[in-house]
Amino acid sequence: MGVSNLQPLVTEAQYKEFESLFQEFFKTGEFLNYVREVNAAYPSGENNVAAPGGRRVGVNLVLDYPALNKWLEENGVKKGLGGHFRN
Repeated sequence: MGVSNLQPLVTEAQYKEFESLFQEFFKTGEFLNYVREVNAAYPSGENNVAAPGGRRVGVNLVLDYPALNKWLEENGVKKGLGGHFRN
């Protein structure tokens, strides 16, 4: 598949501002609601290669990007498109 060219959903500044929200999001496992696919097998072949200082391991992870973006909007981290037109 390769690496996606999607931009990050939040900036570093947004992450820092809402750090406690993100900590809770990961601590409670809520983030798993947005994982659609992940390879569960031990990485092998080209996905597990010796590299200087350790190993380079590849993981396939598919997220529900639109739903995660909506969660960010609902929790005030980002403005939705409609938020750009409100006063």
